[in-house]
Amino acid sequence: MNFSKYNEIISSCLKEKFVCLNGRASREEFFVFFTFCLTINIFVVLLIALVRPTHSFIELVLTIIDLFLFFPFLSVNVRRLHDIEKDGKLILIPIVSLALSAASLILSYFLDNILAIVAIALLLLFMFSYSIILLQFTKKGLDIPNKYGDSPYTDND
Repeated sequence: MNFSKYNEIISSCLKEKFVCLNGRASREEFFVFFTFCLTINIFVVLLIALVRPTHSFIELVLTIIDLFLFFPFLSVNVRRLHDIEKDGKLILIPIVSLALSAASLILSYFLDNILAIVAIALLLLFMFSYSIILLQFTKKGLDIPNKYGDSPYTDND
């Protein structure tokens, strides 16, 4: 394992490409950063479960971490879509369905329980649509430049 390469990818996603929606991201770049974000979230949840702070503290910590990671994660998703010659706007389908699901769930608390069913349906749409996109991300992009930029691939990817 070449951890220095992984550190370089994560550092690049968090610094230089924090909100870069131009260009392309290789499978390796996407999946390394995806795993990093997932690991961070799992670690924070486990740490909070061990410490057992107040409920509002848990929400605050997770919200801050998720907000910090949202833009670089969105960025690497868009660039990965570009690599497989798809428009980056496709990522809006799961994002909008997740946002509407959250809004429906919040509104169901104040209004009607039917919105909870809508929230569940939208959450299922989010999971289905992002699963389809993740499957697309396993495909290798072209080794030649496309309309989104130069190939991110080297000989070993």
